[in-house]
Amino acid sequence: MPEDYQSFPEMSIGKSDPIVLLKGKSKKNIVTILFADIEDSTGISNYLEKNTYKDFLLGFHKTIQKVLNNEKWKILADERNHKFMGDEFIAFFPHESFGSGVLESVLQLAATLKYEWYFSHFNKKRLGGDKEQNELNIGINTGDLSLMEYPVIDSNQKNKKYSYEGFPITLAKRIQSSTEESSSRIIVGDRFYREYISRTQRSYEFHYIGQKSFKGIAQRFSCYEWIGGDFHNYLNFKLPKRDNVEKTLKALYDKNRHNPWFAGLLANYYFVFGEEEFDKENYENEFYKKCAKICIEGIYNISKYSLRNLNELLFTCLEVAKNWDELSFRTEQAFKSDQTFSSALALRAKSLFMRGASFYDDASRTASELIVLFHQSQDFESLFMGHFILARYYSKRNFNRNEVLKHIRAAVKYAQKGNLYWMYTEYDFYKDDFVNIHQDSEFKKEIAKLERMWEED
Repeated sequence: MPEDYQSFPEMSIGKSDPIVLLKGKSKKNIVTILFADIEDSTGISNYLEKNTYKDFLLGFHKTIQKVLNNEKWKILADERNHKFMGDEFIAFFPHESFGSGVLESVLQLAATLKYEWYFSHFNKKRLGGDKEQNELNIGINTGDLSLMEYPVIDSNQKNKKYSYEGFPITLAKRIQSSTEESSSRIIVGDRFYREYISRTQRSYEFHYIGQKSFKGIAQRFSCYEWIGGDFHNYLNFKLPKRDNVEKTLKALYDKNRHNPWFAGLLANYYFVFGEEEFDKENYENEFYKKCAKICIEGIYNISKYSLRNLNELLFTCLEVAKNWDELSFRTEQAFKSDQTFSSALALRAKSLFMRGASFYDDASRTASELIVLFHQSQDFESLFMGHFILARYYSKRNFNRNEVLKHIRAAVKYAQKGNLYWMYTEYDFYKDDFVNIHQDSEFKKEIAKLERMWEED
């Protein structure tokens, strides 16, 4: 317990005195709160029998427990870091404990909880009966909380009871109450959003839904809907003993075709198995094709949202399939609609170069534009690609030793900055383009740096 706090030696239940005495200043903890609530639980309780409703809530609790049993969420198992309240659940993420990845961890937990809830017994019955899924609505907020010590009624119980308290918890609950306005049913507060994008530069994962007024709170607050991220990196789509995963995700998508959340889930599902087949050297596999199909449908059917995540999956599928014409078209369209989409511009430069000699100059101009527009960004992968395309251009199309060396040095620099060890394989694929310079000692020195990164990984 922090030294700032001291329990009352004798506390009679029912007194209005404060729970704790503060010695000096109250210790504040920066905490992100995840507040989850079952949609329309009150309505469900009206038509379910008492015991059936009890089983419904127990199913909800078991879903949460199953997720929290994962080693990743071990800190949340501490009783001060979570609360169950009937059809509601709160998780407290103390930043001190989780470190720099805390905000991404919160979003990953939100996605995991919702994903698992879709496979609950209650939702399987609903989807099987051609009804809409029952949603888990989530509000997320970051703020300064006080860690309070509460009296224990049982005098024989030696453990102390602690709990986080403060206005940010109330705001997280109020934010959650407005989730029906969003597609993903996950809304975050302004402080969380600002801190997240300052760390990750991934503002495209969110959709601004305006300043909101909440019951009992005079001030209005800016809120943002999280429409999803790279689900394939943290959702376990290959869990054993789970029946009809694809069938369930397709049913969710078919009922919500204009919703980026469900398009993202299904596309990522196919992408996971596409990557598995890719590792077996089955490059143009059916899973990649299904992933591309869902991504293209999403791009046509979903409006007002940033669809960068769907586009990224689509680009990968097209690049692996070496469908350079389609990739050139898709990357051009994506960059036109989002002028901050650097990787779309990078892949457009590559796809133009791969289309052949008549497009080499267009590829060079596109790569140069990429470097000018994003030279101050931290997108090392795109900057590598821009310089690498120009190094290929000046070696193959318009040989100029100094230009080749200038751009290959810049490419290697960005690969090292971003720890992009796999960039050596990019060179290895296209090393024939450097036949005019591959024996040059300075050139070999730079390529050796890429090779060392690859070997050391």
